[in-house]
Amino acid sequence: MGFYPGQDFVQQAFFVGEDDDDTNKDIHVSILIRAQEEKDKMIIRVTSMKKDRRNPQARLAGKTKELICLIGGEGVEIRSSDDPEEEIARLAPDILTAVRNKKRLLKLMTEYRVPFF
Repeated sequence: MGFYPGQDFVQQAFFVGEDDDDTNKDIHVSILIRAQEEKDKMIIRVTSMKKDRRNPQARLAGKTKELICLIGGEGVEIRSSDDPEEEIARLAPDILTAVRNKKRLLKLMTEYRVPFF
């Protein structure tokens, strides 16, 4: 993830789950990173997705939680969170794994020139 020319923020969204297919994942993560003078501000929103009873292939947004932190220099400083620290410690590795998996899949698509539909 990186900044586009002329922008002072990065925004990415992805799903977290066991399968490489996003339609089978039940957590949606949205990350916004804004460049600031000393530290970058990062906002992470995690939304649990639930199946729609009327359409089993669709998922609807459920409960959303937010984490706001500052990144830079000495590491990460949590400013506010809807979750206790234990929950953040449990969920953070899953988010990191999802980011790495998404980057891996995008790299494979680029290497093999898989067209986007």
